[in-house]
Amino acid sequence: MDAWVRFSAQSQARDRLCRAAQYACSLLGHALQKRGASPELQKQIRQLEGHLSLGRKLLRLGNSADALESAKRAVHLSDVVLRFCITVSHLNRALYFACDNVLWAGKSGLAPRVDQEKWAQRSFRYYLFSLIMNLSRDAYEIRLLMEQESSGYSRRQKGSGGGTPGGSETGGPGDPGTPGGGLPQIALKLQLRVLLLARVLRGLCSPFNLDVRHPRLFPGPPEAEFGYSVLQHVGGGQRWMLVGAPWDGPSGDRRGDIYRCPVGSSHNASCAKAHLGDYPLGNSSRPAVNMHLGMSLLQTDSDGGFLACAPLWSRACGSSVFSSGICAQVDASFRPRGSLAPTAQRKPEGGLRYSPQHRAQGGGRVGVRV
Repeated sequence: MDAWVRFSAQSQARDRLCRAAQYACSLLGHALQKRGASPELQKQIRQLEGHLSLGRKLLRLGNSADALESAKRAVHLSDVVLRFCITVSHLNRALYFACDNVLWAGKSGLAPRVDQEKWAQRSFRYYLFSLIMNLSRDAYEIRLLMEQESSGYSRRQKGSGGGTPGGSETGGPGDPGTPGGGLPQIALKLQLRVLLLARVLRGLCSPFNLDVRHPRLFPGPPEAEFGYSVLQHVGGGQRWMLVGAPWDGPSGDRRGDIYRCPVGSSHNASCAKAHLGDYPLGNSSRPAVNMHLGMSLLQTDSDGGFLACAPLWSRACGSSVFSSGICAQVDASFRPRGSLAPTAQRKPEGGLRYSPQHRAQGGGRVGVRV
């Protein structure tokens, strides 16, 4: 174990060189893209950056053992706060390097079945926790230094006599006009900044990145407003990207529909229409025309169910037609299992009425609330 730790410590300088080269390639690729360089040159730069990234992961194979040894040494610290922060930080670093090793095995082809997205999220999470512990330790050490400075200033004041007999003191530790007198104000500002940083980090606990270089494309009919709404969906053990196309259908009958696009297959996967617009919704015996299904999508439960809303779904009442809107409840097999139409309620005698809490909008439409 000790020999392996010493070897990994020696490889840290190589890791820094590879990191500098990798970031230089990333910067060069961005500059070439801005200047409109040839796609072949940009591809070569990206490949070089990928090879450097794999090389860095190879050089970090022993860092997990190094972090564990550092955590074992930090357990014996006398200060409780420092012992907790440093030990937890090193443990998270060890887990981060372990996830990084799994990612290296997946990218190098040694473990082709590794879910790289899942392991990348885990590594990012452990790295974030390690940074939070390090920031907490730094804030604690700054507070200790400020307290030492304040107590040292008080001892110097007492040793020099403080004030003159019969006179008044011109300042004190809390006076901003004296050396060290602004420490309480600095401590207050530091506490406010630490609280602000904690709030920011709390909002970043579920990070995500957008890959603008290798996007996953889901083509669809533009005339159907394909992409008007999207929803990440999991059903039947399969991940989908649900895409709303509210203008799907022939002219004069824009029923709208939902397209389901498989996630995790190829980068340019084809999407299949769910044909939800062909189902009759509500108490109607046939599908409504021009209801624009798919304008909004909402996940409803963990079993794969979701809502697909059609705000212009209409019902006839005598010679009048009312566009009250409706939302279809869809199960994991992409079949409607019910509907929600809170703005249109049927009277016991069979008439159609509107709830008083919903206001009619222009053209006889009533807003749908789900």
